Amino acid sequence: MINHVGNTFAIQYFDYLNIFVIKSFRSFPTLILLLLLKYEVGKKATNALSKIYGTKYVVGSGADTLYPASGGSEDWAKQTAGIKYVYLLELRPDEKNWDGFILDERQLIPTAAETWAGIRVVADAVIERAHRKNARINGSTIKQEYRFGNGTTGSCYDLRHACKRWVREKESICQTVPIFMREQCAYSCGHC
Repeated sequence: MINHVGNTFAIQYFDYLNIFVIKSFRSFPTLILLLLLKYEVGKKATNALSKIYGTKYVVGSGADTLYPASGGSEDWAKQTAGIKYVYLLELRPDEKNWDGFILDERQLIPTAAETWAGIRVVADAVIERAHRKNARINGSTIKQEYRFGNGTTGSCYDLRHACKRWVREKESICQTVPIFMREQCAYSCGHC
């Protein structure tokens, strides 16, 4: 069972240390099949989730799909840590299941697989929105061609400002987390 108070307390210190890096926060209580986020992104994410195992999720605000409540980790992330994109995913088992947070071990991998499909949709939407916002200068958009590493133009760049710092702090990070770092930190990891 998840300890939301302990979870929020632990995340609090992590978030304050990384406040300039965090663009999105997700909370994953496992109780019912709901996806709480911007409706159009939620619909795309639930479609991606459903394609994996046919699981049906509900999209909507927490108050509409669950019940009015406050004080969860998503509230803390939004209000206290100031994280702009905060999402809450309520996973298997569904609300009709009598044992609530207890998930049968045979459902762990399927739940993780479909959840990952939904997370990718949400992450892509957050990244796309951030890119659109960053590309707007005086009401017009420009093609983004920059490298966070040294500011020169080119087609190879880091998607995250923290890439250079991550590589400096832990030189092996490009090898220990290769897929993420290749996608997010191509320039700093020397993939171009």
